[in-house]
Amino acid sequence: MRRKPFDRGAAALGLAVALTLTAPQTAQAAEQHRHESAAAGATAATHTNPAAQADPAARGKVAAQADPTAQDRPTVQADRAAQDMPAPQAGPVAQDKPAPQAGPATPGRPSAQGEPIAPAGPGKQSNVVHEVAFVRDGNVFVTRGGVERQLTRNGTAARPRWAPDGRRIAYLAGNRLWVMNADGSDQRRISGYASGGADWSPDGKWLAFAAPGCTGGPAVYRIEVPATPQPATKPEVLFPAECKGQPLPADKPVPARGTLAERIAVDDAVSWAPDGKRIAFRGGRCESIYDACLTVGTVAGAKEQAVAVFGGGGQTDGFAAVPAWRPDGTRLTWTAQGTSSLSLVEFTTAGGKKRTLGVPGDRELSYLTTRIAFLTGERDGRSWIFQLDPEQNTRVPLGKGSQPDPRPLKR
Repeated sequence: MRRKPFDRGAAALGLAVALTLTAPQTAQAAEQHRHESAAAGATAATHTNPAAQADPAARGKVAAQADPTAQDRPTVQADRAAQDMPAPQAGPVAQDKPAPQAGPATPGRPSAQGEPIAPAGPGKQSNVVHEVAFVRDGNVFVTRGGVERQLTRNGTAARPRWAPDGRRIAYLAGNRLWVMNADGSDQRRISGYASGGADWSPDGKWLAFAAPGCTGGPAVYRIEVPATPQPATKPEVLFPAECKGQPLPADKPVPARGTLAERIAVDDAVSWAPDGKRIAFRGGRCESIYDACLTVGTVAGAKEQAVAVFGGGGQTDGFAAVPAWRPDGTRLTWTAQGTSSLSLVEFTTAGGKKRTLGVPGDRELSYLTTRIAFLTGERDGRSWIFQLDPEQNTRVPLGKGSQPDPRPLKR
């Protein structure tokens, strides 16, 4: 079971309102292409069900109009985009060997491309001051008001997630779950098992993550993460119910495989709902009927509800992965693939209505507010971060990177 950038040159407001992701669009970017979107490869190690794979072919400025290049931009090629994702480390990480640390970031540091990246500019809700954690070249960066900071240097980082209080960031490094301070200091490993991208409980006490379970498939666990540097507690099973009380099985990492689409198909990132009562994850009991599915599980009682199913039972082949809740909890978005390219699907939890966001090839959406989101798309042959207005379904390119996770800042 299991399972969660628009080159506009617009003037920036006095407040640092937008994700500051821009960078020169030069040919040298191709050399770094293979590192963006590392998470999908890093999380592939937590699922071994081949039937769940799809056809391999297959959170600020809000623009007043759609990206003018979107209509004539070709669909993301899975084989090309797959180069954004370095293969994860298959073997276990030594218990006493920490990942290389970048240390506290230096304000004003230029971007990895050699020049700082500027704000996107004003727009709807442009008074929402925020910062965004993201991945570029296998490392975690944070950008705020035109200043970009690199937090890790291990080259295998993926799926950064802000703690609710903004003081810590959870992320994957070499397929394992790590936590660091928001300035990049005190990087410590939380789990020694191959894991999918984690998410924080709304109170910031727990991290939920996916890892192999007692049934042979993936399971969803939670682990308490102390605010002070001390050992984390042992993880406990949330889903499936039959694995509750059981320890994590022996770690058996599985090498990443295939194209970008194939890797995202087995990406085990999870997303904890704002109410703290539900967790969305790929897989679940529904995999006993369907080839691939996405589940919303209720923490109290371990009840499961499939919200997207593929293959088997007369359903179209495909997959749904990397879920993300809207801040009000009324929408859930995931990366999907059906009969064509990757796409973003937004699901209304009350009525079950679904709609597509962004353009073909978009993936890995994360909300800042109900009207501002960030996602990973494709531009100039590599992964870019875009800002999206979900209401108007318009997007603006911001700069090179992937797997964005925004958070609003108090003023």
